[in-house]
Amino acid sequence: MPFTFKLSQRLARMRSAALLLSTATLAACEQPVGSPVAPPLPPPPSPVVKVVVSPDTVTLAASQTKQFAAYGRTAAGDSVPVTVTWSASAGSVTQSGFFTAAPDTGHSQVAATQTGGSPSGNATVTVVAPLPPSPAGAYPNEPAGFLPITERSFLATVENGWTATTAGGLSIVSDATAPKSPSAVGQMIYPAGASDLDPGWTEYASLAGLGYTRLYMSFWVKLSANWQGHKTSVNKIGYVWVHDKPVVFPLVQGVGSAPLHTAVGLQDIPNLVAVTEAPNLGTVEIVRGQWHRWELVLVMNSGSNADGELHWWIDGVKVGEYKNIEYGDATQGKVWQDPSWRPIWGGQGDTLVQTQYMWMDHYYASGAP
Repeated sequence: MPFTFKLSQRLARMRSAALLLSTATLAACEQPVGSPVAPPLPPPPSPVVKVVVSPDTVTLAASQTKQFAAYGRTAAGDSVPVTVTWSASAGSVTQSGFFTAAPDTGHSQVAATQTGGSPSGNATVTVVAPLPPSPAGAYPNEPAGFLPITERSFLATVENGWTATTAGGLSIVSDATAPKSPSAVGQMIYPAGASDLDPGWTEYASLAGLGYTRLYMSFWVKLSANWQGHKTSVNKIGYVWVHDKPVVFPLVQGVGSAPLHTAVGLQDIPNLVAVTEAPNLGTVEIVRGQWHRWELVLVMNSGSNADGELHWWIDGVKVGEYKNIEYGDATQGKVWQDPSWRPIWGGQGDTLVQTQYMWMDHYYASGAP
């Protein structure tokens, strides 16, 4: 067979292969490039197995109001939004969860049921008789229209809605010189040799449920005659909580045996770690071994504005007034919570030379929305 014939056959076969390859390439180019692939469908939402009502317990005075909220809980423990129908066994509740207590004392179950019939959750409301109005002149700087919240005479460490530490320096003792409700008074002990001491506490934990933005407090305090002021000049009396933080704390300032005066501290507030507001209207010395009456009025700020107020009086004399306080920003709670007697000594870096005491007589609080 001639060489030229074999060569022509090979060339023909190569042309056929090239033609097939180009045809296949063209066919491939005709397929759409980068066609979107439909994403997988999201899994169906987990079913709600429980409805949670917040708060789940609250104490209200007759005819007082409270806003409740509800959310769903899945089997995995996740919290999810849920649409509910509200109902109450006593009193009334709107379909937004705004509850009004019955005019009589007793208990009510506030229920939130998921739309469709189940599941449901509930809160327990205890309705108590409102405190009678305070006698005229009993609380001279109480703003008009404020409603009584709590009043205790220190007949027991736990009384009238007040809780207390089960251990520590709090006790009830007798003092016939108590100015308001003798002779029972509360006592905190600070043992000799103790450093930077937190002797104990007692607090009223039901205030938050009232939704009050204005608060009045009155109480009497006596420091023992040998009171040693902490070297940091921080001798706290107690706290008032807001947005779940101990924000306001009245205190006595003075070091060692030097003269003592009052102030009100603020902490956990926007833009500041802590600040001490000193008397700006006058001063009243806190004399060791003598009873002194404290009165305070707190007014919550609006939004993130520095328009909150702080006023306080010692023995009927107004010593401090501030109207430029931002207790919390727009994202934080705006109702007063948990007034307490928690008289921390210090500060840091000091030690008591002798055992000393703080006594308290008759704590009263009132407020308004």
